[in-house]
Amino acid sequence: MDDTEVIAPAGQSVVLGDGGAVRVEPLRVGQLPAFLRAIRPIMEAVRSQDVNDPEEIDLMPVFMEAPDAFIDAIGVATGLDRDTLDALGMDDLVALARAVIEVNTDFFVRRVAPLLKEEAASGATPPPGPPSASG
Repeated sequence: MDDTEVIAPAGQSVVLGDGGAVRVEPLRVGQLPAFLRAIRPIMEAVRSQDVNDPEEIDLMPVFMEAPDAFIDAIGVATGLDRDTLDALGMDDLVALARAVIEVNTDFFVRRVAPLLKEEAASGATPPPGPPSASG
């Protein structure tokens, strides 16, 4: 990654099994509330892995923890609707999730990981909140 990517991270294209492609861009401010609501139910599964690099997260246990939340988070981050995501193969869904993590690594490392550690240290759990497709 070059210095300009730290300031404005580059997006990434994910080629799907059907030959189509989805462009994954860094999360925008307007997407953050819905994205954070969507990932809330899966944060414990991420936290329990105790990884230092977001790219090392094993996504299958995260998906199994709360499949709807996982799919909703990918939808918020990619702009794909639920029907489109539901029609994907699992490999494609995981590839999109990986791209969301990679494109937003700085956000995850600097913002989400410290929140997870703080919550774990305090024993606090985030208040429940339904995920929303709109931000």
